[in-house]
Amino acid sequence: MTRQQIAGSQGEAFVKERANAMGFLYSPYGPPEAGYDGLLELRDPETGAPSGRLIAVQVKTTDDGSYTADDGETFQYLMDAEDVAYWHEGNLPVIVVLVHLGRREAFWKSVDDGQGPGQRRLHIKRSANRFDETARDALAALCVAKSGFGVWFPTYKGGERGHMNLLEVVLPKEIYVGASPYKTGRDALFALLEKEERPPDDWTIRAGHFTSFRDPRGTVLDRIVDGGSIETVSAADVALPDDEADEHAVIDLLRRTLAAQLDGLLAFHRDQKAFYFPATVKTIEKKYGYQSLKIATSADVVKKYEKDGRLKYVRHHAFEPRFWRVGDTWFLSVSPTFVFTWDGFRPDRFASGRLAGKKQREFNSALLGQFVMWHHLLTGLGQKGATVSLFDLEPERDHILQFKAVEPLALPRGVPDDVWRSTEVVPFADGDQGRLAL
Repeated sequence: MTRQQIAGSQGEAFVKERANAMGFLYSPYGPPEAGYDGLLELRDPETGAPSGRLIAVQVKTTDDGSYTADDGETFQYLMDAEDVAYWHEGNLPVIVVLVHLGRREAFWKSVDDGQGPGQRRLHIKRSANRFDETARDALAALCVAKSGFGVWFPTYKGGERGHMNLLEVVLPKEIYVGASPYKTGRDALFALLEKEERPPDDWTIRAGHFTSFRDPRGTVLDRIVDGGSIETVSAADVALPDDEADEHAVIDLLRRTLAAQLDGLLAFHRDQKAFYFPATVKTIEKKYGYQSLKIATSADVVKKYEKDGRLKYVRHHAFEPRFWRVGDTWFLSVSPTFVFTWDGFRPDRFASGRLAGKKQREFNSALLGQFVMWHHLLTGLGQKGATVSLFDLEPERDHILQFKAVEPLALPRGVPDDVWRSTEVVPFADGDQGRLAL
């Protein structure tokens, strides 16, 4: 046996040792001309059972010496052209493992990361591509079923907390119902507009039946409801109907009531059906301070973007609200999004394209960070003396609806953050449009 063959055997033994430390199985594969030196099989991290999910491995071993273009942190490896062509025809993920026996170290790279002519050149980064236990999640993430959907990777045994984008709606105890001379809310609104430019909107009229969480007596609403017919009933009796059509009517009332409470604090974009932070008249931009999951922080919730000293567009943090009923409890789902304007006030005609591009660049953690911000704002609704929300700017406002935090779910398994990040597209350099603090 030649020295090269001995080194090759020692390199494979080294790879097997490292693979076992990661919880994987390593098996030699076929004769030297087979194209692969071995196969990594992923195992269930809890039971140790083989998964049937494989990674093909080619091991390249050296006793001593240096790598090409080695600057101490990065170096390069040039793959054989025939090998690359062979691997790309297969249906298994393939990695190259470079073993340096003299330094007792190994580095890996997926052959799909090849660059240059023929996609043959691999760029190895020592801090990111070590073949040891730190590579466990990234290697498992290679096991994408090419004929189907999904990805398999070992999960955390200890689990993690799952945050839902829901807030529990705390309804008032009472609701006001009565008869109206108008058959529809549209007809009644015309009557109100004859008396006031901005009449209240937190009420509904369907088939001449008036409903509101606010007492209409002694207000401008006297014009659209018969005061003698008004009754005060339990909100639960009305807000938890058995009929689906009646449930849709409750959703409409909840939506209108929320909009009335947010009026003057947040603006509403009718096309996107989203509430958003309005711009300030003088400076356009606006910051909002809040308590994240870890620290007190702030976000640029209205931010302008300029080029060559000229304003290009303004980005506003926003959320799309939707009310859901689960059993006897109502929830508000908060879906973070963005509104784009030309100057903070006028619509941006390229808004749909900017929003689509922004969504493609959103990180998983950024979405959670935005929800935490809205959660912080909405749960502070009407809490006098609190320093947590915009609503403290108007302590006289009557906040009929209240919102409570929903406890995170205790998930039995957790997804490694590094695996999520490895699939995320690196965002463009656009200021703070990426992550919000968690």
